[in-house]
Amino acid sequence: MANPGVQYAVYFSHEGRVGITVDEGTELTLEWLDLESSRWQEGEMIQSDGVISLSTPTDGHWIALLTAANN
Repeated sequence: MANPGVQYAVYFSHEGRVGITVDEGTELTLEWLDLESSRWQEGEMIQSDGVISLSTPTDGHWIALLTAANN
């Protein structure tokens, strides 16, 4: 799901990797939700170089939530 320029959510049903196109220079907070334990991992700030490459922290069911810092 995406609200381009504002927020992006990606569901992973197992260990995986995906690239998301985001305007270059956009600062985002990346948070991971472990669906098996219903726990969020501490977020981190990242900056887009045009494509954000996401890889799950471990195998399992995860949701990556990217939120633009200016929102």
